[in-house]
Amino acid sequence: MGQDKETFFKSCNLLVCITMLFFKKILFLSVLFCYASASVCLSATLPNSNPRSVEFSGLDCVGDYNKVLSYLGRGEDFPAFLVSDVNTALLKQSAASILTKVECTSGVKVETVTLPDSSSNNRVLSELRLTFPLIVHVENGNETYQLVVEQHYNATHLETTDKRKSTYVFEVLKQSMITK
Repeated sequence: MGQDKETFFKSCNLLVCITMLFFKKILFLSVLFCYASASVCLSATLPNSNPRSVEFSGLDCVGDYNKVLSYLGRGEDFPAFLVSDVNTALLKQSAASILTKVECTSGVKVETVTLPDSSSNNRVLSELRLTFPLIVHVENGNETYQLVVEQHYNATHLETTDKRKSTYVFEVLKQSMITK
């Protein structure tokens, strides 16, 4: 492709549909990349629920780190894996949660740990931590909440092929009710 996603979507007149099937919870996501606003609309069909549309904005929050997302072990389909992870975290808190919006508010925070390479004077990547600053809208019953969230990903032992580990943490920093 040779260009960043936002530039690509703005120059493209087509909607790109990507379908993913997550076998763990039988979660079906249809991802529509909307060129005009560079936003992503996700329709999620969860068991025993109605299809819902999730608005996503801030595709440019990963910046130049798009190439290292695969190290997280969450797949290469950003933002689908981010929205799926946020949705999973919300459902763990309340099965009645319905995710409606995810906004990446600024650039992703990146931290790395390197180790000396024993065969050269170079250093090798051992650990990668990414934090996505988000604003999330979630419906629960008759109420809608806005959450200020940090979605943390940590990939460790990247210098090995057999001991790699990836974890993620959903951290709610602030919560407020949205009046309709």
